[in-house]
Amino acid sequence: MQFTALLHHVTPQLLAQSFYSLRRDAAVGVDGMSWREYEEGLLRRVTDLHARLNSGAYRATPSRRVYIPKADGRQRPLGIASLEDKMMLMFLGHRIADRRLLGLICKWLQAGIMEEGRRVAAAKGTPQGAVISPLLANIYLHYVLDLWARQWRERHARGDVIVVRYADDSVVGFRLKSQAQQFLQQFRERLARFGLSLNASKTRLIEFGRFAAINRRKRGLGKPETFDFLGFTHCCSVSRRGDFQVLRLTVKKRMRATLLAIRDKLKRRKCLPKSF
Repeated sequence: MQFTALLHHVTPQLLAQSFYSLRRDAAVGVDGMSWREYEEGLLRRVTDLHARLNSGAYRATPSRRVYIPKADGRQRPLGIASLEDKMMLMFLGHRIADRRLLGLICKWLQAGIMEEGRRVAAAKGTPQGAVISPLLANIYLHYVLDLWARQWRERHARGDVIVVRYADDSVVGFRLKSQAQQFLQQFRERLARFGLSLNASKTRLIEFGRFAAINRRKRGLGKPETFDFLGFTHCCSVSRRGDFQVLRLTVKKRMRATLLAIRDKLKRRKCLPKSF
């Protein structure tokens, strides 16, 4: 099924609702427009935006490039979209065939980024950290991974297969090591067909689960390995009653970076005059 006429759902009222769902303290894009500034004369602004959308005069602006520190000391580039671009992103959907809405998506993809006052054209993909990036990644990976993994499980799996995906991070669990190896190889081939690849430093097969510690002990090996997912380190553990449980700890690098940031802020505050 395809939806061929969707843009008529984008009304001034819906644009206003989208505006009020945005973070009021979010960083501004290249338009320099804050949430508070846009709210002044909101009705006039959303009416004008609605007219530009329907006439084809709407133009996506480049994302403003900023850098934020990562836990390992490196800098992560982010793309900050303009306020009106953020408002429009809620209207993307699944299996869209409305040419006007597809045209909007193409404009966002081709808008590029603005860094040090210079516009850099988009060669491929979406800007890291841009509002549209996780949305398009979810749509793309729904076909590349989710539907394919479901089909693979029905055709090849013996025993349980668990797939957990959040944006472009995923964890897949198998009962048999041979199945995990088979899935990983075929998944690499699947990604290559779409011009994608796995991050080698973050991709590995580990023995994990209820019987991992017992089986490794029998083979003279140490404790089961751990893995990081969504900011937490996942470990094999047992409860006070001796039952297996997954222990989740904040990733050490992230915890260390947060504590250092708190310490620096407290040091700066020590020099501020007391206010009463």
